[in-house]
Amino acid sequence: MKFLRKLFGSRNIDPTLGDAALKRAMDALERGDFEPARAQMASAGTSDRRQFVFNNLQSVMRGEPLATRAWREAYPNESDGYLAGGAHAIIWAWEARGTGFADTVSQQAAETFMQRLSVADRLLEAASELAPNDPLPLAERLTIDRATGRAQEGGQRFARITELDPTHVGGHLGYFEMITAKWGGSDEALFAFARQTLERHPTSGNLAILIVQAHQEVVGMLAAQNEHELADKHLAQPEVKAEFIEAFDRTFATLATPNPAFTPDALTPRSANIMMDAMSDINDPERALMLYGWLDGRITLTPWTRYQAGPEAAFQDFKNWLQVP
Repeated sequence: MKFLRKLFGSRNIDPTLGDAALKRAMDALERGDFEPARAQMASAGTSDRRQFVFNNLQSVMRGEPLATRAWREAYPNESDGYLAGGAHAIIWAWEARGTGFADTVSQQAAETFMQRLSVADRLLEAASELAPNDPLPLAERLTIDRATGRAQEGGQRFARITELDPTHVGGHLGYFEMITAKWGGSDEALFAFARQTLERHPTSGNLAILIVQAHQEVVGMLAAQNEHELADKHLAQPEVKAEFIEAFDRTFATLATPNPAFTPDALTPRSANIMMDAMSDINDPERALMLYGWLDGRITLTPWTRYQAGPEAAFQDFKNWLQVP
C-alpha cells in the first residue's frame, strides 16, 4: 500500500474521498484482517456505494490472496468472501502476466495467468450462486471473459447484469473493455455501445463518460503506436469535440444547479474526474472549471493514473492548465 499511503498523504488525491472508516478497512485488509472490509461491504447498501467500497478494497489486494481466503473460510455461506477472493485472484493473475501486449508475455507467464483466472472464475461463480441478484460478481467475471476470449458468454453476462441493474457502472465498464479493439472487438462496436448507452440513459453521468472514454481509447492506441500527430488530430475533430460537449451538457452541466439532471451518487466524483480530464483533451477550460468547483477537492485515482507521470504529477499538470492553485 506504499503507493496509496503516498496518495493519502498528498494534498490532491484521496481514493476514499475522506472516508476514514474505509481507509482503516483497506489498511486492515492489507495486513490480513478482513473483518473491517467485510463490515464495509455488508453496510454499503446501494449499488453505487457497494461498487465504490469494493473498488477501494481491490486497490490494496496484492500477491497471493491469503486474506480473502481466510474471509470465505470464516464465512462460507456469505457471497462477499468469494467475491473478494475472485477479484483478488484476478489481480494475482495480472501480476503474473503483466500489462503488456500478448507478444510480450512469456509462455510460463501466460499459463500462470490462465490458471489463476480459472481460480477466480470458480470463486466468482460461487459468489453468484450465493447471491444470484448481485451484479457485482458478474461484472468482475467480465474481466475473465475479456482475457479468455469468451465474447459470447460476456455478452450474455452483461445482459444479465443490466436486468439486475440497468445502469450498473462496473458492468458497463467491464463490457466496454471487453469489446475494445485490443481485446478482439472493434472501434465500431465500442462507439456503437457508448452512443447507444448514452441514448438509453441520457441522464446517467456515470455512463455518459463512456463516449469520451471510447475516444480516449482510440487516442491511447494511436499514442502506443507513436502516432501522436494522428492522436492529436483525432481529438481536434469538430465532431469529436461535439460528442464530448453533448455528453457533458446532458449530465454534468447541471450539477451546480438546484435541480440537476441526475442525482449524484458515490461514483459521481470518479465520473466527474474523468469528464473534467476529458475537457482538457478538447481544450475546454470553462467546462473543466465548473467540474473542478463542484468536486471541491474530491479527486480520484481515475483518470489520473493513465498518465505516465503518475496521478499526482498528472493532476498538478491539469491544475496548471486550468490555472487554479
